Parts: sequence; C-alpha cells; structure tokens
Amino acid sequence: MLYLEHAWNTIKKHPLQWIIFNLIMGLANQLFVGWLLMPNALRVIRKSVDEGTAPDINLYFNFDDIGDDAATMLVLMLIYSVAGACCGVPLIIVAPLCFWTAHLAADRSFTPVDNIKASFAHAKGAWVDIFSQMIIIGVTVTVGVFITCLLGSFIALVFGLIAFDRFYQDNKDDIYAAAAAGNVPRKA
Repeated sequence: MLYLEHAWNTIKKHPLQWIIFNLIMGLANQLFVGWLLMPNALRVIRKSVDEGTAPDINLYFNFDDIGDDAATMLVLMLIYSVAGACCGVPLIIVAPLCFWTAHLAADRSFTPVDNIKASFAHAKGAWVDIFSQMIIIGVTVTVGVFITCLLGSFIALVFGLIAFDRFYQDNKDDIYAAAAAGNVPRKA
C-alpha cells in the first residue's frame, strides 16, 4: 500500500500535468512507440518525484539513449512474445523475472541484454514479492478505472508506473547486488 499512497501523493500535486503526460504516453502506445519510450517515461517520473515538480514532457522525447533503450525494449518484447505464444502460462513466470528491465534501462547502468540478465538475477530470488506487487498494483489500478466510470484511465498508466518505480527504488540496492553476484557487468 505504501507504493500506491506514494503514487497518489505524487499525482495529486500536479494532476493536470500528470493527466496530460498519461494521455501522451497513451497516444505513444497507440502508435506502437510507447513501449520503446518506457525508459524515458521512467526518467520523467523519477525526475518529477525527486524534484517534487510536474512531469517534464520534453524529457519523454529525449532520444539521447534511444539506441540502447530501443534495443532493450525490443529484446524484452521478443521474450514476452515468445512466452505469450506458449499459451500465456510462461508469461506469468517470465514477466516478474524481466520486471526490472525497463527500470534498469532508465538507469543506463547496463547494456541492453545485461538489463534483462540483471533483472533476472534479482527476480529469481524475489519472484513472489514482485508478482504480488504486480497483482496488488494492477488490481488497484483496474478497480480504480472501473469505480470512476473509466475516468481513472486518465491517470492509470502514470499511477501504476509511479508505484512500480517506487517499488524499484526500494529494491534497487538488492537488484544491483544480485547483478554483481550473477557476474552481470555494469557499464563503465
């Protein structure tokens, strides 16, 4: 519940700006580029949360790291597609194992494939915790959208991302330690 409260407190400081950012991310997803921009979305969220400011939408369209970000997200999409093609059951296992990939890409600490390896290194020992947070936050967002007669969809995406990024920040030291223990090299 701490992560949900954090997300709500963040959004209510600048609700209109978060709604606009949510709509822009939703449009990007409809144009099939939102997935590739997920690390940028997380960077926007982190900057806003750290500084206590409204989201900087220009940062969402900063393409300085688009090569590594796109490569990471395309490999992740391929993994999810293969898992989903196997009747979806492996996706329930793979999604928590690869959960930190976009967050790690946003940190710019690993190469694209090593982002996935680092996520896996941590998540294999914390799978239950990650899966339970995915369920809690996912169900809360879904219920919130339906209780508000779909008005909650105007903040659903950013609400979930803020909550998940806070969850990531709380686990960051353990993730990096697991990556180091798994011999996943960091960028110099």
